[in-house]
Amino acid sequence: MNWEELQGHVKKLCAKFDFTPDIIAAIARGGVIPGVMIAEKLGIKDMYAITVKKQEGKRKVMTKLADEISGKKVLLVEDAIESGKSMLTAKKYLEGKGAIVKTATLFVKGKSVIRPDYSLELVPDIDFPWEEVQK
Repeated sequence: MNWEELQGHVKKLCAKFDFTPDIIAAIARGGVIPGVMIAEKLGIKDMYAITVKKQEGKRKVMTKLADEISGKKVLLVEDAIESGKSMLTAKKYLEGKGAIVKTATLFVKGKSVIRPDYSLELVPDIDFPWEEVQK
């Protein structure tokens, strides 16, 4: 996938939204670039990056939000989900802070423990343009 194709995918994903978020929360690292693109497309100024790490076999949110988000509508973004455990962990964390959370991912790979509210398609594998920078 190149950057132009990514822009097209983000535009298609945004067209599915029936929810106007107050905040974009992106799961770091993969969700940050799509999160920024979605925030720009929707004109959302408030955005957070949330780090979820696996520790002792369990997922844990490492980034603690200092801002009050109770009652706020939050769109939680990831580039692609495999197991979905990081997204589920981040969603529960945000809901625990009183947020109204919807989830969005460009692609779903394999079986996930969470069904995102918004996604494009099921894919066996995907390479994003920012991954090419790392190679």
